[in-house]
Amino acid sequence: MVGGQLDKFFKEEVLASGLGDSIQVTPRYKFGPDVFDTNTGKWWDVTTPGQWAGHVRKYTPGYGTGSPLFYGRTNFFVNPMPIAQ
Repeated sequence: MVGGQLDKFFKEEVLASGLGDSIQVTPRYKFGPDVFDTNTGKWWDVTTPGQWAGHVRKYTPGYGTGSPLFYGRTNFFVNPMPIAQ
């Protein structure tokens, strides 16, 4: 439940941020990392440390190098990785 709410919030914020045309957001319930940059081959995914390895296996072949945006039940974004502007 927390993950779904955080996913929705994060994607809405990225879409509203105006980071540029190369920054793409994967729609909820569709295959792909949460956010990816079509120019650099980098991607970001909001997940837990325990789920990260699975995300790397799924998304690295088609999207490039990923960075985690970890969250926990009591602290969101334990180690946020900024998206380059």
